[in-house]
Amino acid sequence: MKHVISNIAYEPEETDDALMIIKESCCDGIEVAPGLVWSDYFNTSESDWKTFKDRLAIYDLNVLSFQGLFFEQQNVEIFLSRKCRLNFVDRIIKLAKILQYFGGGPMAMGSPHTRKRFISPCEGSKMKLI
Repeated sequence: MKHVISNIAYEPEETDDALMIIKESCCDGIEVAPGLVWSDYFNTSESDWKTFKDRLAIYDLNVLSFQGLFFEQQNVEIFLSRKCRLNFVDRIIKLAKILQYFGGGPMAMGSPHTRKRFISPCEGSKMKLI
């Protein structure tokens, strides 16, 4: 079993102090809410990911999983509208690429607002996901 601490547990400006404590606590890595590392993760590149990976390497830590994928993100609801759904899919694909760069691991959506439901004007209608 691996032990991780989420970056939601500390403020972004406390990252270096937190990483030192995480390492001293014998944790294996961190679980990341991507929006707290990159304010606009959708427009990040491999060089942005490398910067964060290098920062973690100072403490001999790595990203082991993602959580709160849409923490503080807007327009990513699965069931609200086609536009939001497509935005959701685009972001999931980007997040998978980022996490793959860090070596993979689970991704947990977690954000309750992404599960908002839309009310169909046609009772009994079927809704396509994509």
